Amino acid sequence: MHDVTYNLILFIASFLIWFMALGIVILWLSYKKKKKGILLSVSVAVIIAVFTSQIIKTLFPYPRPYEIYDLPPLTFGAPKDASFPSTHTAIAFALAFSLHSYYPKYAVLFFVCATLVGIGRITSNVHFLGDVAGGVLVGYFANKVGKLILKNKSLDN
Repeated sequence: MHDVTYNLILFIASFLIWFMALGIVILWLSYKKKKKGILLSVSVAVIIAVFTSQIIKTLFPYPRPYEIYDLPPLTFGAPKDASFPSTHTAIAFALAFSLHSYYPKYAVLFFVCATLVGIGRITSNVHFLGDVAGGVLVGYFANKVGKLILKNKSLDN
């Protein structure tokens, strides 16, 4: 595989999610008039997404594409847990859905990045399309559950 293509897949599949998290922090620091509860809201959604993904992976252990098809995983480190659902995708979409409540115009960029994370996980041979779709659903529901948990909290400051 061409080095540029490999490096792009590696970046999208392994590191783009960290830039998304950094983007949330930058938005939080930049907009003093907006609700600062975004960090709590996003954190709760991400924690729920991670725990939900790990529970599902434990209950339904399914091998990854690189294991089934004897392909190299094109990520920074080969994941050893089950394939379904994609935790990276779940986190990325939990970030995007949470951000949408606070900064809808910036959320579009985060949804694009989250989609790229999912595509990167597929093209890096560590997830199937169904794993990524499952991750999107986990991220969506993690955000919804997080909002229910924080419903009575004042997140204005």
